[in-house]
Amino acid sequence: MKRRILAPVFVLVLVTACSGGGEDATTTVPSTTTPQTGDATITISGFSFGEPLTVAVGEEVTVVNQDALPHTWTSSEGIFDSGSLSQGEEFSFAFDEAGEYQFVCSIHPEMTGSITVEG
Repeated sequence: MKRRILAPVFVLVLVTACSGGGEDATTTVPSTTTPQTGDATITISGFSFGEPLTVAVGEEVTVVNQDALPHTWTSSEGIFDSGSLSQGEEFSFAFDEAGEYQFVCSIHPEMTGSITVEG
């Protein structure tokens, strides 16, 4: 009779020990780095950069080419240039000044877009 009572108690103790006793065992360490902004992605698809984008100063923007043909993400003002991106390749750039930035695919100049960077 004692064995039948001890087995469920043993299982309960084992489960409790493995699950951390029901308390949150995670320790939070305060961050000493600047909090990240919501990094953004521009997806090139269907020979388009998509809708205009608005980001914050310091935010990193990643451009990913999903088209089968290569494309570039090239600043009209000469501020950034991804070079040729094949399908699946990506390029990132962080904007450090507020403003309105125009860009183009240098391979397909009919592909244009803009990004607004807010301070």
